[in-house]
Amino acid sequence: MNDFQERLTLFLINSNSLKVGKFKLSSGLESNYYIDLRNIQSYPSIFHEIVILLRDKIIKEEIEFDLLATVPTSGLVFTSALAYEIFKPLIYIRKEAKGYGVNNLIEGKFEKENKVLLIDDVITTGKSLVHAVDIIRRRNLKINTVLSLLFRGNEQTIQTFTKMGIDLKFLISIKEISNIISSKNLMGEEDRKKLRQVKI
Repeated sequence: MNDFQERLTLFLINSNSLKVGKFKLSSGLESNYYIDLRNIQSYPSIFHEIVILLRDKIIKEEIEFDLLATVPTSGLVFTSALAYEIFKPLIYIRKEAKGYGVNNLIEGKFEKENKVLLIDDVITTGKSLVHAVDIIRRRNLKINTVLSLLFRGNEQTIQTFTKMGIDLKFLISIKEISNIISSKNLMGEEDRKKLRQVKI
């Protein structure tokens, strides 16, 4: 546990961004908890700290890249701020072409063989990022790293990226959040029990 992880956990609870119950995720899976990171952009202090920590993670891990990439929509909020902070070009990958205009799947300028670092806010199954990696590689771009703020997936998620030759990195996991909540008694016992089960 580090200070940031504890501050983020407290923020998630105090801002009601962490909810325990029954929820359907964008992947179609059901979960006994939900974390909504879309609230963070409304809190400049924690938002800025996350951007700086993403920057520092990139430096510490010595990740080499030419472009930042992300997927709409919430990932675009964090990655846009990060691109501004580190002065790197940004592209984003659509789930599907718009069906009008130039019909791009990748928005933004890039060159063949550019190295791409893919950023997202939350990784669960990783389905949208797997799609993004496939599109990036089909455009003759290079990618071997994905970085997220929160990892709430499981071993299968990690294996999915490993098979694709992708190194998965993140600032905090749901297990770490659950451990902080339990050690600090930050929620009721029933809610802590549900979080300890750590179901996707």
